[in-house]
Amino acid sequence: MRLLHDVSEGGVRGALYEIAETRRLRLEVDSSRIPLEEGVKEIGIDPLSAPSYGVLIALLDPDAMEETSKSCLEVGYPLTIIGEVREGERAYIDGVRIEGVERTELDKLYGLVVGVDEIISSLKRSLRRLEEEPRVAALIPEVGLNMVYAKPRARSIEEVAGLSGRVIVSLGKPRICGEVIYGGSRHLAYVVLEAMKLNPEMRAAINLRGGEDIAEALREMGLKVKRLPAEGHGPCPVADHLKAAGELHDAYLHPGAVGIEATTTILGRDPEEIVDVVLGLARRLPDH
Repeated sequence: MRLLHDVSEGGVRGALYEIAETRRLRLEVDSSRIPLEEGVKEIGIDPLSAPSYGVLIALLDPDAMEETSKSCLEVGYPLTIIGEVREGERAYIDGVRIEGVERTELDKLYGLVVGVDEIISSLKRSLRRLEEEPRVAALIPEVGLNMVYAKPRARSIEEVAGLSGRVIVSLGKPRICGEVIYGGSRHLAYVVLEAMKLNPEMRAAINLRGGEDIAEALREMGLKVKRLPAEGHGPCPVADHLKAAGELHDAYLHPGAVGIEATTTILGRDPEEIVDVVLGLARRLPDH
């Protein structure tokens, strides 16, 4: 077994997209092979985009299919072959490329019924995308990486979700340590709270390592990057700058100082948007 990916918000379509994007694979899926519950086609939305909790997508070597199928049947979980991994990139269903992940109204309704916290769920899903891309390890600072996502109209750090620990580098790969909770990252939470005062839609942030290579790559990607001065830093230089500057950039580069590591802070509307930027950045930089 090469990979096991859970299917939740975004459905099968969203899960396939995330696997293809993070693993840089070409997935070709035949929708007629995907089993659907009776009546699901009558719900009024694409069943492959509907939330499908309890479903897993696995990438298996051909010689492991028979044994895996037997094991699944023994515990009462059927396995269905829905497609193949081929040379190339992107995910396709019936020959049509999946362009992105869109949440349906059913996602939102499901969250209300079962008490799923959309902020926490989105952040967890995005952190998993980072963990699944080995090249992200080259972007993680020595202090570890964190990402936050604020509730709409948030006013305190208790309304900003973040990782209680950090994303670190373990055996050359990103590894999530900790739980996603409200108040999980005080410094990044302050950054987002200050950013929201200037633009209420900018509710997410991430910290990466510093370096001119990152700043240059972000500019090439079309992002506005602001270099902050090393002097006059407080406990949270980016938040302090936002409070005084009165304008927003997409990313902030702090050069570091004695006892302070150089960092890059990227702002976004949501974690998914930020992860798209980070994965694009990781692919642009040379292998470390």
